[in-house]
Amino acid sequence: MAGMGSLLGAYVRTYREGKGLTLKAFGDRIGKSKEYVSQLELRTKLPDADIRRRIAEAMGVSHLDLLIAAGELLPEEVTAAGKVGVVEEDADSPATVLVERLRSARLDAAQVEAIEIMLKTWGR
Repeated sequence: MAGMGSLLGAYVRTYREGKGLTLKAFGDRIGKSKEYVSQLELRTKLPDADIRRRIAEAMGVSHLDLLIAAGELLPEEVTAAGKVGVVEEDADSPATVLVERLRSARLDAAQVEAIEIMLKTWGR
């Protein structure tokens, strides 16, 4: 899925900003520099599995949840694996906040709608 890493970056940024964490503070949590976190939030390629696991741990979510938020796993794949409803239903959840941020981003309505459908499929 080309470009899906950018969803991970938006997810991380939404979480980080929602918690009031600086780039450095989040970088300290995952053992990386603030420059790395900045690039992570902008990149289009997913980081390696070790870094993803550290990010998930720092955010208090599972590695699977992180892959779902990044758009790396399709709803059919999640359902087939028996993992349904993995995204929190909380109005302040990173997934919900991400949808709101995407609305204000330069995405067209169809792109935002596709992301909302994926999140609803995952049990938002």
